[in-house]
Amino acid sequence: MGYISFGYLNDTLKTLHVNGIEASAETAMSGEWPIARELYLFTNGEPEGAVKRLINFILDPQKGQQMVAEIGFIPLR
Repeated sequence: MGYISFGYLNDTLKTLHVNGIEASAETAMSGEWPIARELYLFTNGEPEGAVKRLINFILDPQKGQQMVAEIGFIPLR
């Protein structure tokens, strides 16, 4: 048994039900799945330049978050 991100699941790995809740993108985003975690990005002060552009790309629903969903990870709510 181990703990991995949804994007790493494949046909050889099974998810567990916890307290009757199935692990899925929907239950993780709704907060029902009790083992979901947030992703945090930390910067030393207000982001500028390339760092700011990267964060904006990651957070953009039509760019970074679209890519996140396409490769099997859970996008931000």
